[in-house]
Parts: sequence; C-alpha cells; structure tokens
Amino acid sequence: MRGLPENADWRDTAFMACAYNPGLIQEVLDELTKPPSDRRHISGPIAAGDGGHNFNGPHHFAWHFVPDQWSLAEISIELCDGRPHSDVEQNLHYWLYQVGRFCPWSSAPLREVSVSNALAAAPPKFSLNPTGDHLRVEAPFLLDGAVLTLYNSLGLPILTIPLSGPSREIPLPSLPNGLYLIQLHFASTSVFRPLWLLR
Repeated sequence: MRGLPENADWRDTAFMACAYNPGLIQEVLDELTKPPSDRRHISGPIAAGDGGHNFNGPHHFAWHFVPDQWSLAEISIELCDGRPHSDVEQNLHYWLYQVGRFCPWSSAPLREVSVSNALAAAPPKFSLNPTGDHLRVEAPFLLDGAVLTLYNSLGLPILTIPLSGPSREIPLPSLPNGLYLIQLHFASTSVFRPLWLLR
C-alpha cells in the first residue's frame, strides 16, 4: 500500500489478490514494469473468508477479492476506498453487504506471488492427532486441486487424497510405527516432509 501513515497498522501494508485469467495476469505483469507511483490500483468485488490466499505475513484476512473479477483502475469512487484491515476487516459486514467491493486508492501491484513462492513464504504444516489416526494439514493458500500423497519408508505410495480449502483432517489407515514421507503437490510444485508415526 502506498502513502500509509507512519503509525499505520502493519496489517494494512499489504494484501493478496488471486488471478487465473492469463489476460489479467499479463496486465498485472505489465503494470509491474512501471514505477510504483504510476501503477493503477486494484478494484473489485469482495467475498467473506481469506479465499485460501489473502494474507499478510501471519495475518489471514476475513475477506478476499473474488478471483478474476477484479481489475486495475486509474480512478474509483470514494465509497469503496479504504484500508484492508482497519477499514474493511474492522467493518466487514458493512463492506461485504453494503459496499460489496474494495478499491483502495493507495494500493498498487507490488509483485507476483507464485505458488512456489507462497509455499516457501508460508510452508504447510502437518500434525498428527494424539491417537495418530488423523493427519492435519494446514496451508494458508491451499486451493482445489492440491494432492497429498503419503509414502512408506520404501518409497511406495500408501495413500493419495485430493485436498481443498486451507486445512483438512485426513483419516489414516492403520499403519505400523515408523518413518513416512508426505508429498503435497499443487500447481506443478511439490513439498516433501517427513512424518514419524509413533503410537
């Protein structure tokens, strides 16, 4: 966000918007070639929840831009101007159901965040419940199409399951104690983590 006061809430400094449309992605990439002060601001409809992608560091917003329904604008009406946390999130019902859109004039595209960069910045977390019969997967940006595969110590797949949403509890089959390997695959990027199963 451009031009925020020095004492601004850190949650107002950045937010993320998701795009799948190649034309919109290219438009943003073209915008990134301009000086920051010449870049247009984002404007578009918003929806409840972080959408699996709208976060600033450890903070997950309670709203997100509807993917591919936002655009870059040179001018917008003042009604939808504001700050992502101090205005939108603090008055979420008003913004979602009366204003319906967000057009922060002080915003400008800063950089493209690819899936691999997002995985590096906010890696997924895996944990077992106390009885070891469920695996919890938490990743702030997980979208439909992610696939989790569990391998045994010989490298043989023993469980493959599609994921959706930011978190998921997966029932595990009855497995002997030992070392396993988790693979999370999403958009041609994979993350591997060891899993010790001790019951």
